Amino acid sequence: MIESKMLWKKYSFVREMSSDGKVCLVRALKGTGELFVAKEIREYGTMEALECLRQNPVTGIVAIRELFREADGTVVVVMDFVEGETLQDGMQRGALDEMSCLCYGREILRTFGRLGKEMPGWLYLDLKPANVVARADGPHGRSGIVLIDPDSLWMCGQKSTPRGESSGTSTAGTSDVEICGTPGYAAPEQFGERPCPSEKSEVYAVGAVLAALLLGHRPPSSFFSSQGEAFTSSLSPPLRRILLSSLDQNPGRRPTISRMERAISRRLLLTSCAKKSKTCIFLLLLVISVPIFIGRISFAVQTDREERHFQEILEKPSMSQQDLAAMEGEEKTVRALLKAHPRSQRLYDLHVRMLRTLAAGYEEADLDRAVFYGDMLAGCLPEPDRFDVRLRTAEALVRSGKETEAGQCLASLVKTYPKEPAAWLLLSSWQYSSGQIQAAAKSFSKASALPYAEDCPGYDSISRKLIFAGVLPSARRKA
Repeated sequence: MIESKMLWKKYSFVREMSSDGKVCLVRALKGTGELFVAKEIREYGTMEALECLRQNPVTGIVAIRELFREADGTVVVVMDFVEGETLQDGMQRGALDEMSCLCYGREILRTFGRLGKEMPGWLYLDLKPANVVARADGPHGRSGIVLIDPDSLWMCGQKSTPRGESSGTSTAGTSDVEICGTPGYAAPEQFGERPCPSEKSEVYAVGAVLAALLLGHRPPSSFFSSQGEAFTSSLSPPLRRILLSSLDQNPGRRPTISRMERAISRRLLLTSCAKKSKTCIFLLLLVISVPIFIGRISFAVQTDREERHFQEILEKPSMSQQDLAAMEGEEKTVRALLKAHPRSQRLYDLHVRMLRTLAAGYEEADLDRAVFYGDMLAGCLPEPDRFDVRLRTAEALVRSGKETEAGQCLASLVKTYPKEPAAWLLLSSWQYSSGQIQAAAKSFSKASALPYAEDCPGYDSISRKLIFAGVLPSARRKA
């Protein structure tokens, strides 16, 4: 049992947790009687690290509550009691599957990442399954971990190294440098007369722990040579790359903590998606198809409603201005629907029928609106239907007596359709009515030079007028 007067003034003994009696479960004498773990260690220069950890708790590393320095140089550390089993206990039931191993590896690497941020320069250096407790209340079940035994913390550049499970003095040289870490898990650079551990040493330890979890026991020394190659060949290629890169004997070729954590996270994500691919695909299709299905139903209902309203207006004996105004509102709705569903043939046909009705209905009452809807209709139709609509709009302007608008419309028409005799004949007729006799004769001559001109309505009428005016010889008339 631990011999410490300061400890037993505040805590009562519950039971021993190690064979040498240096680790005990104790209960606080004050408060709620919470359980803690007390451990007696030789100082070995770790007092600074433990004090720093006490003041700056790191998530994933057991919290230190108190430190007692004894007169003989020993230090008693009081830590939280973490409920759960160690990975070493779990390994006794056999090897773990890849997903479980990778979950543990990711959580350990994230803990090391937080340690580097909260306590820059400090390293854990004694990672092994016995020092990792899997908490039942952790995220994703077993993946919540806590690193215990924090007296192995070591500052980069420190001359002395901390004591691990197999502490002792180095046999190389006369230096009293301690062996830091546990053989089989610690990186090669942690041993020797001049150990030089770094962040890459933590990466090596994570790789060794993953190998142990996959094997179900501590990796033998031969594992890191020929046996390791044979074993990793049976693993999935991504996990094999992760293990081989982290266990490289050269620290410079190992990945960093953050890079290894990203590689494991990617592998976990891909594995999870592969196992749940059917569910993911079904949910994805459901998410995509449900809005589309609902949208199509809504679209069909709206189209039916607009067709019904349009048909009700058409069935009236005569169409009033109010009916045309109501149809204009329906046309705007259909136009918006057509913009959202441009491939709907049913909606397109309904829109064209509405525009034809509006253009024809406004010819007598409101020519400007008739022209507006005529131009819109022409924009919706292919040739030659487009020309027919524009020709009808031009005829309506000619009949209205609006000289300027009619002239502009006819000039645009013959410019757009120079090979349409009906356009030139209409221009010639308008020019003759406007007193532009010579211009009318020129337009008529252009129309006459085109095929099928004599079959166009108004050809005989304008030719007689021009012959009577004396600007067109009777021989030019095609009877």
